[in-house]
Amino acid sequence: MNYQQQNINMNKAQQDKRQQIMELQQLFPVTSLHDKVNQDFYEQYLITILPDIQIKLVINKDFPQSQANFFVISNLQHEIINETNWQIKVQNKESLKLTVLRIKEQFLYNKPQQDPYIEELANLKNKIKEEQIIQKIQQVDLKTLFQNVPVTEYKKIIESGRLLEYIEKLPDYKLLTQYIIELGKTNENFADHLIEQDKKIKNQKAELISLAAYFDRLKADVINKDRECKEVQNRLDPYHIVRQLDEQINQLDEISNEKIEDLNGSTIILNKQFDEELQTYLNLRKQQHKLQIKKDKLEQTLLQRKMEQMKQQQ
Repeated sequence: MNYQQQNINMNKAQQDKRQQIMELQQLFPVTSLHDKVNQDFYEQYLITILPDIQIKLVINKDFPQSQANFFVISNLQHEIINETNWQIKVQNKESLKLTVLRIKEQFLYNKPQQDPYIEELANLKNKIKEEQIIQKIQQVDLKTLFQNVPVTEYKKIIESGRLLEYIEKLPDYKLLTQYIIELGKTNENFADHLIEQDKKIKNQKAELISLAAYFDRLKADVINKDRECKEVQNRLDPYHIVRQLDEQINQLDEISNEKIEDLNGSTIILNKQFDEELQTYLNLRKQQHKLQIKKDKLEQTLLQRKMEQMKQQQ
C-alpha cells in the first residue's frame, strides 16, 4: 500500500469516527475529556446514559479498526461490569450509538448497584457530618446571645424556660426573621413567575403542534397540486400533443376509408342519401387535413427548438 492510499484510509477512518461521535451526541450528553499525557494514543469521552449513571468511552487512534472500550466511572456492581477495572463487557462490533444504546438497555433492565462498602462509607461520612454539626451547635457560647447580661441573669432565663422568648427579642433575630420573610415572598413571586412561564410554554407548545398539523396538511396539498401540475404538464407536452394528433388523424382516416367503402359497395343509393354520405366523407377528410397541418407545424416547431438547443450546446 502506497503512502497516498494510506492517507486516504486514514481520512476515511477519521470521518467515520467523527460521524459516529456526532450520532452519539444526538442521543446523549457527551463531554470530551482532555488527557495531555495520553492524547496522542487515544481519545476519551464522558457519556451520560442515565440521570445518575455516566460511562467513559475510550477510542484508540486507529479506531474504527480497533474496538472502542467503555468503563463506568464509579465502583458499580452489574453482571456486565468487570469488578477489577470497571470495564463494561459488551460486544461493541456495532456503531458507538448502537453499543451505548445496548448498555443503556442493560442498565435499565437491571440497574447497577452501588458497592455496599462504598455506600456504607458514604452513610458513615454523612453521619459524621451530622454529629459534627450537632457538636458545633452544642459548643455555641451562650454569652454571644446574652451580651451585656450578667451570667446569673441569663442562667435564670435558661432555667425559667423563657430562652426562646428572649431570643425573639434580639435585634439579630428580628433581622433574620425579616430576611426569611422577604426571601419567602421573593421565592413565592418567583414561583408564580415560573408557573406563568410554564403556562405560556404549554400554550406555545399547543400552538406549535397546531401549526405543525397545518403545515402537514399544507404539505399534503402541495404534493397533490404538484402531481396535478405534472399531469397537466404531461398533457401539454408538445410530443404528447403530436401523438394525440396522430391518433386522431389515424382515427379519421379509418372512418373516411369506411365511408368510401360504404359508398363504393352501395348498389342503390338515393341522390339525397348519397350527397349526405359524400358530404360527411368530405368533412372528415377536411378535419383530417386540418389536424395534419397542426401536426406538421408542431413538429416543425419542435425540430427548430432542437436545432437551437444543439447550436447552444456547441
